[in-house]
Amino acid sequence: MPEARDRLLRPLLGLARNVLDEYARSHRLVWIEDESNADNRYTRNFLRHEILPAITARFPRASERLAAAASRFGEVNSLLDDLATLDLGGAAPEFPLPLALFRDLPDSRARNLLRAMLGWHRVQPPDERRLKEFVRQLQTAGMDRHPRIDLPRYSLWYEAGSLHFRAPD
Repeated sequence: MPEARDRLLRPLLGLARNVLDEYARSHRLVWIEDESNADNRYTRNFLRHEILPAITARFPRASERLAAAASRFGEVNSLLDDLATLDLGGAAPEFPLPLALFRDLPDSRARNLLRAMLGWHRVQPPDERRLKEFVRQLQTAGMDRHPRIDLPRYSLWYEAGSLHFRAPD
């Protein structure tokens, strides 16, 4: 997660949990612990409580290196968004989107553009297998074909030379 997004700031994100705990205790701060943080049925908690301690026992700097890798992944994601903006070629990042934009791009960049467009519309892209197949169909479909993908939160389809998007009402 980023340290800043719009008006949401997370200035303490880069600090280790034990540093924050020590500071809070030494300054007698009172805080509320969310009980769901202890529930290992949630994947994030299972990783935090079961997996990461085992990895850290074997590789003491694992948390630091994972945090650095996550930071680099965030930078890469930002660069991929920048590339998608360039691939739009001045078009607004809105649907319907001219299909020619996808057909003129290599597969990987077409998938990146579609992932970015969906992210900008605050929905998850389909899994990678479905995304690859949908982009392949978009890039190769004749005018008489209408590739479509329907997911629980939205639909994408080709019609009249453009890629359309609709979220349920």
